[in-house]
Amino acid sequence: AIICKVILKNGCTVRVMKDKTKTPLKIIAIYIIAIAFAGFNVWAVTRIYDDLITIYFAIGGLAATWIFSAVAHETGHLIFAKSAGFRVVKFSVLCFVFDDTKSKKFSLKLNRKDLGECIFIPKKVSETDGDNAQKFTNVALGGLIGSVITIIGYVIAFAFVKNAYGRAFFACFPLPLAVFVINGVKGVIKGSDIDVASVVRSYANTLALDGYLNILCELKNGKTYAEIDEKYFDGKCSLAQINAALNLFKIRREEELGNYENATSLAEKTLDNGISDFETKAEIASIGYNAGIYELIEKCGDVSEYLDLSEEPFACRLRLEKAKYAGDDKYVEVAKNTALKRCDECYFPGDGKFHKKLIERLL
Repeated sequence: AIICKVILKNGCTVRVMKDKTKTPLKIIAIYIIAIAFAGFNVWAVTRIYDDLITIYFAIGGLAATWIFSAVAHETGHLIFAKSAGFRVVKFSVLCFVFDDTKSKKFSLKLNRKDLGECIFIPKKVSETDGDNAQKFTNVALGGLIGSVITIIGYVIAFAFVKNAYGRAFFACFPLPLAVFVINGVKGVIKGSDIDVASVVRSYANTLALDGYLNILCELKNGKTYAEIDEKYFDGKCSLAQINAALNLFKIRREEELGNYENATSLAEKTLDNGISDFETKAEIASIGYNAGIYELIEKCGDVSEYLDLSEEPFACRLRLEKAKYAGDDKYVEVAKNTALKRCDECYFPGDGKFHKKLIERLL
């Protein structure tokens, strides 16, 4: 679900437009320090017990600690999300992936750039302002709590286990500490767990996050953008991901209502502020094709090249709009049924209905 902009990721940055994610040097440095600290612990255990076999147990402990710290962190998110009554959209840890947006729910992904990823949305709209935002920030804290429990457990085991092999096995406790620092210390990575958890310190941020979550909830419940309460679209947040998503939602709302003058104005402001994701750029290109605004097509039309193989409803719609604009009625006739089918299959039914409505206008 590309419209889910806020992702609780464990140890990596959030995807950008070309999906060429780079690991920040700060993260690399933290892991190097953690591994060096763990290496010193192993060396100390080996010297104290004068037993080189401890090194083999340390290597096994390194792998086990890495796996367990990732599982504990992501499980913390999952437990808090489920207790808050949230719906799991996507949950992954190491190479194991659950993705509710796919027909094949469970899969293995071996080329990951992070230790885990969690996407959750509320099952119902907030009963009071800020309710879902508060719950969501608690979900972010859940991962940090999982890391803290792991750190405490490993430190206690390392300190009190007297067996040489046991101490060597637990000597890599700096690794879960590194996971905690990356996700729980401000300034290490943008949009980290601690950044999300800190959002509710500001009332304006709380309302923006709450509005974003409520919109996702309503889209999942089958409402289109124009059918959702307008107040949810107006927030401003310190998290760039939230503002980007709300801006996209506002543009689509104006398009659905037929207010292309307002949609164009929002698109132009977005271009002035810069774009970092495919979906927003595709939406701006769509406005250009539908309203015949060459400037928007010139600035964003190239996005279609990156979306040629995408089966997302917004990508299918963009290809139809581009063909219609170019006068390629044959392509429109051939591709329209597939595009409408993708809209019907959309994980967020309200989003699918929105794209379907605009495709039907085009036809």
